[in-house]
Amino acid sequence: MDGEAAQGPGRQQLTLGESIAWYTVAAATYIGASIVEKSLLNWFVGPVWLVVVVWAGPPVVDRLRRRSR
Repeated sequence: MDGEAAQGPGRQQLTLGESIAWYTVAAATYIGASIVEKSLLNWFVGPVWLVVVVWAGPPVVDRLRRRSR
């Protein structure tokens, strides 16, 4: 799979540090949300949560940074 396509339009591939940070954010937010809402602890929501945060997070942060400049 093309790295650019995996990261969304106009986004280069994540560095190792960025990947670690995004996976950490995904895990921490999932664990935190699961503590509040126990129904999130299942085999479907966990992987989907991880993919959505890691795939959609970087482009959202990029847009917010562009808007604040």
